[in-house]
Amino acid sequence: LLVESGIPPLAVLTIATANGAKALGIGGDTGTVKAGHRADLVVLTADPLRAIRNTRAIMWVMKGGVIHRPGEMR
Repeated sequence: LLVESGIPPLAVLTIATANGAKALGIGGDTGTVKAGHRADLVVLTADPLRAIRNTRAIMWVMKGGVIHRPGEMR
């Protein structure tokens, strides 16, 4: 909905990650991928900057250092 309202996909991803972590008061060590930060990651098979719906094209998720594949979790 944010993209449909005119907000660019990169800004929407920033709102959902870095800005979300900051709003929750945990932006000091999470919300972005960089050295020293804790990170749970979602690796996609398609570029979400080309189409925000590509955020659903999940290859795998890393949570707590463990990789989870979508087919294994269903």
